[in-house]
Parts: sequence; structure tokens; C-alpha cells
Amino acid sequence: MLTVIYAQILGIYLFVVSLGLLINPQKARALMEEAKHSKALIFFDGAIALFLGSIIVLSHNVWNSPFESAVSFLGWLMFVAGVFEIIMPHKVVVKVYSKFPQKAVSVFNVLFLILAIYMLVKAFGIA
Repeated sequence: MLTVIYAQILGIYLFVVSLGLLINPQKARALMEEAKHSKALIFFDGAIALFLGSIIVLSHNVWNSPFESAVSFLGWLMFVAGVFEIIMPHKVVVKVYSKFPQKAVSVFNVLFLILAIYMLVKAFGIA
């Protein structure tokens, strides 16, 4: 049951964010550029990612099927990203964001969009 609820939430979130950034790639680059200069934004993003990732990791560390694994993977991804953004914000965010060309950002957004569609189809029983 938790798998379905988490997949619905994460699927909707990833779908909307990925699609929005793919439709407007200049916004993605501007957001990354702004984040490099805002310690508060990096910390706040890290705190949210750590909090949400912790919830998923502690309540859903399940790797039995591809569907369950996708939810657990995203939980761990959020958890680890949150830890790094809080502990080493400048080293992680500024250096990583500086090395990501726009094409790489678009590729990640497409991958997250595909993952979102997979999660939404499975969670809502569309197919």
C-alpha cells in the first residue's frame, strides 16, 4: 500500500517538475544558476530532500520488484542528496551545477519524466 501511495506522490511531482523544465529549459538553467549563489536555497532544498527521503527510506526500503525498487531508489536518492546539500552545500551544488551542460540537464529531465510516467501508470493502474 505504501508503495502505491509513494509512487503516486513521487510520480505526480516528477512528472510536473520534469515536464515543466523540459518545456522551458531556460528556466532550468536559471534555477541552477540562482541556486549556486543562495546558501539558504541550497540548505532549504537539502532539508526538504533529507526529510522526505528519510520518510521513504525508513518506511519503504523494499527492493522486491522493479516498481518497489523505483520508490526505494528515489527515497535513497533524496536522502543522500539532502545529506550532501546540508553538509557540503558549496562543494556539491556549486561544483556539480557548474559542470552540468544544458544538454545533460535535459537528459536527466527526460529520464525522470520516463520514471514518472512508469510510476504513474503502475500506481494508478492505467495500463
